[in-house]
Amino acid sequence: FQAYAAADVDLNHLQVGKTTPGTVEFVVRGGDCLSVDAGTYFVFAASDDPAVNGGLPQVDLLLDMTLANTDSGIFVGYSDEVFDAITYASAASGASTALEPRLTDPAENDNESYWCAGSEPYGDGDLGTPGADNTSCGIAPAGRCYENDQPRDLVSPVAGDLVITEFMANPDAVGDAVGEWFEVYVAADVDLNHLQVGKTPGTVEFSVRGGDCLAITAGSFVVFAASDDPLVNGNLPGVDFLMDMSLGNTGPGIFVGYADEVLDEITYTSAYTGASTALEPNLTDPVENDNVLYWCEGSELYGDGDLGTPGAVNTSCGIAPAGQCFDAGMPRDKVPPVDGDLVITEFMANPSGTDGDKEWFEVYVDADVDLNGLQLGEDPAAPDDSLPEGDCLAVTAGSYVVFAASDDPAINGGLLDVDFTFDFSLTNSDSGLFVGLGGVALDQITWTTTTEGAATSLDPADWVTWCPAADTYGDGDLGTPGTANPSCP
Repeated sequence: FQAYAAADVDLNHLQVGKTTPGTVEFVVRGGDCLSVDAGTYFVFAASDDPAVNGGLPQVDLLLDMTLANTDSGIFVGYSDEVFDAITYASAASGASTALEPRLTDPAENDNESYWCAGSEPYGDGDLGTPGADNTSCGIAPAGRCYENDQPRDLVSPVAGDLVITEFMANPDAVGDAVGEWFEVYVAADVDLNHLQVGKTPGTVEFSVRGGDCLAITAGSFVVFAASDDPLVNGNLPGVDFLMDMSLGNTGPGIFVGYADEVLDEITYTSAYTGASTALEPNLTDPVENDNVLYWCEGSELYGDGDLGTPGAVNTSCGIAPAGQCFDAGMPRDKVPPVDGDLVITEFMANPSGTDGDKEWFEVYVDADVDLNGLQLGEDPAAPDDSLPEGDCLAVTAGSYVVFAASDDPAINGGLLDVDFTFDFSLTNSDSGLFVGLGGVALDQITWTTTTEGAATSLDPADWVTWCPAADTYGDGDLGTPGTANPSCP
């Protein structure tokens, strides 16, 4: 065993024992002064012969007693006064039991939680640091951590400080056992020492250990991963902490907590293969992330080819809370159009040459509204397409909105100002078109024939008469996409 000298002393007549202070097993003898200097370690060993003692690098005094493997202790004293005593319940095989080196105090070492198994090989292969500073156990006094080797109070997270924002339960580029990870958004400046992590609240799978302060700044994303080796973990761009648990492909979930209080929890029943499951970045909140509808499949490549954004802001899912959209990143209530707010005023179903990407139609807007979720197609009962949710798709009264099969002027007939694209085709004859919400048409038209190379335009004089367009646009077809129509002849 090893002891630390906090002052220049002589060890002559030092009393040593175990289990019960007061029962001295042996006394250090010597006529010559057995001096040790302040700040040094001295080692008592059963043998001072390195050929038989496991190759101990240092032996200062012989240990004239045995150390029990379980339920025992050690004390040192002088003249029947105990100077220091420890007790222990068990000892690891082949490894020393070592005190956190920053807690070298005769009161602190009474706490068995401040000890850990030695980890550095010595001599013939056992683990420990006899005669030298112990390797840190990553332990600090309760409620404290070390910053620049000085203890300070922990800044522990509270409810609202941590939000689980992304998880990879089923990687494809590498195996689950090395490629799994999850991400936590940190909303306040906190220390993550002693953070508890698990899959089901009430069952902590592991705790974040560290004597040094694990300080995280507000606005950061922290990644917990099965491995921090980029050669085996799918080349994750950044790993902050190792995750000592596996993530099930079918749940149940993930939670983070502190002092047995759950700070955030998510549940899930399935996981994408080769892609993370990511929270809508505009809904980074420990309440909002409870809603499974606010999560989507990761879409950005990372590392060896899986999809996700570990350690960074998620790509938008195009999702907003029910009835809301995001205006400059802030949620607000949507202003949906009602009957009379939208009028289909022009459509190009039969462009010259191949129809394909050159089809388009135009809608006049008669009120300031948001077009989020607007449905498009031929039949309101079975919409062909719809506009996304998420960011507010605000349009102003008096504007003309152009919907096109493509927004690339090189292939769409030279259309320059396309507001939205659609993913269906306009039939040349005996067909129709609607715009609406919730399966209800806000405006609907039908036609029996169309003229090749010319849009069909609504006469602004009566809003009833339709006629072939006469004005040239783009590559030479006829129409006035995005502007008021001229009157019909």
